[in-house]
Amino acid sequence: DEQALSVFGWYGTPTAVLLGSDGLIAGGPVTGGPAVIELAEEMIEQLVEARADAAVAAAAPVTA
Repeated sequence: DEQALSVFGWYGTPTAVLLGSDGLIAGGPVTGGPAVIELAEEMIEQLVEARADAAVAAAAPVTA
């Protein structure tokens, strides 16, 4: 939107930025189709790895 353009100074399209749950920039900003696709692919890769790590941790025996 126009407000995001003025805040971040982006004027290329498409443009993407990844915000963390804390509201801080976690990735990007990137501009241009190939860069946006690369950022999305990196996000997917990291989410798949995190999910796999969580599954392994959940399956691990609990030791006290």
